[in-house]
Amino acid sequence: MIALLISSFTSTLFSFLGRVLSYRVSLKISWLIFFIFLSLRFNYGNDYLGYLYFYLNADYSDQFIPGDYDFKGLEIGWSFASWIFHFFGTQGFILMVAFFSGINCFVFYRFVKVYVPQSYYWFVVLFYSLNYEMLLIMSSAMRQSVALSIFLFSFDYLKSREFFKYSFLIFLSSLFHTSALFLILLYFIPLIKFKINEYSLFFPLTSFILVLFFSDGISKLLFSFTDGNFDFYGVYESGEYEERSIGLGLLTNIAIYAILYLRSLRSKNIIINNINSKIILILMFLYPFGIVNPMINRINYYLIPVTLLSFSNVFEEWKNKTFKNLFIIFVLVFTAYTFYLFHTSSVYAKYYANYKTVFQFVSDVDLKDIIQ
Repeated sequence: MIALLISSFTSTLFSFLGRVLSYRVSLKISWLIFFIFLSLRFNYGNDYLGYLYFYLNADYSDQFIPGDYDFKGLEIGWSFASWIFHFFGTQGFILMVAFFSGINCFVFYRFVKVYVPQSYYWFVVLFYSLNYEMLLIMSSAMRQSVALSIFLFSFDYLKSREFFKYSFLIFLSSLFHTSALFLILLYFIPLIKFKINEYSLFFPLTSFILVLFFSDGISKLLFSFTDGNFDFYGVYESGEYEERSIGLGLLTNIAIYAILYLRSLRSKNIIINNINSKIILILMFLYPFGIVNPMINRINYYLIPVTLLSFSNVFEEWKNKTFKNLFIIFVLVFTAYTFYLFHTSSVYAKYYANYKTVFQFVSDVDLKDIIQ
């Protein structure tokens, strides 16, 4: 946790110094720090050893044939990447982690540079690193991290309404995590004639109430659906994951997104007003269901980074500085609190408490011994 906090605050400091230095240079340094943190990590996150085990125990052939590298839950994109890097030997896994970390950091850097007002680079960098549903979870969920990177890159085509380019990239991202296929539906959001307004908050409020009073029944229904249609993700049901409570924390999270949604409706930025406001509404509706079904949460992980754009642009347009600053403080304090809860949880603490680097495990013997 200490290593991440140092990386987080150092990156935030550099992004804030863009006010006196070059914003572009300071933002590059911020994401370079994240790249170093992510690319050098070893056995960091609850899925790391699972990916390492699959990589080391695959029966590789000289030619890649889809289906030969057939492990439960691994899509063809990740399988092909593993096959490519296996030519570097056992250490190829470390190189693969660094390679995809580089892609992820570059895409986030570009996304922020293009869509976020420069004066709020610091907020985005700090929020990204402290919100456990972004940097932390994605450092463990490696396949989805790649899928998320491709989705954020495709946001340009979602904005410009280029269906074939957007759908192609979504298909490409689904080769790393099948859940990305749901993102094709986002393209049709602007086509929905239903006018959204403050009364549309009725939908996420309904989902919250349903999950609050009928969580067991909804959980069984959702697991029945995901198991029946995405059986290779059954690990999310049988595996170890955090059973989050349905209470004040969830309500606070939804309240933050609700304020963000209402402010987005007033935005003069057409992206925020016409696209992001609807994405936030979908996120608020799905968020309670993600509490009782980890597979639904996987969809939320794609949508949460898009709120970086919304937060920063809403802050830029917010005229009342007092209320704006109070909201910023509230968001960051709550995010820091959930960051603390994540690192002290019974599920995640043992996987994220200590940051280890690849320099501690440089030999083939070390890599093979660590998964025994």
